[in-house]
Amino acid sequence: QAFANGTLAYIAYHTGDATEAVMKANRALSYGGVGDVAHHRLHAIQARAYAHLGDVASAQGAMQRSEEGDRDRRDELHDTVGGEFGFSVERLAMSNSTTALLIGDTAQAEASARRALSLLAAKPQADQSAHVRAGAAVDLAQARLMADDVDGAAEALAPIWNVPAEQRNTGIVVRAARIGRHLSQPMYHGAQLPR
Repeated sequence: QAFANGTLAYIAYHTGDATEAVMKANRALSYGGVGDVAHHRLHAIQARAYAHLGDVASAQGAMQRSEEGDRDRRDELHDTVGGEFGFSVERLAMSNSTTALLIGDTAQAEASARRALSLLAAKPQADQSAHVRAGAAVDLAQARLMADDVDGAAEALAPIWNVPAEQRNTGIVVRAARIGRHLSQPMYHGAQLPR
């Protein structure tokens, strides 16, 4: 039941029902038998959903819980099957950077995005996720834009141009569109492009 509710939380979040996502994540966390990866993932889903609901304190609390230390708990789905159910530490950091952006915490967003990129850089190239690299890069750029650092944002975006077109999934496109919306604000009209 924990796995089913976790999946329903994920689906609810991605279909725009943040309230249902929180409820299903809470229910999934109430069951035993889930490992550390599942806990990280479920708290990250909670955090993002709370952020969409405008509940900043709950989003911050869920982000904090998502990063709490491992207790050597494992489960087959998240630790063995992986795939969509896998949730690496760099993916968690990227997810928390997005949540921090949603609640307007640019310092936390930048720190989490940088952490995701740093964790990726420490892995062999073959084990690095293009999705996480691009997502964290766009989040870093968004955090810098929100802090009025246009040159820093342009620099942060460089890695996304190296992602092959067939790997530019919805998460990357949605994040990049957020940058486009930000740059369409009147304050940027006629601005010089960074070099």
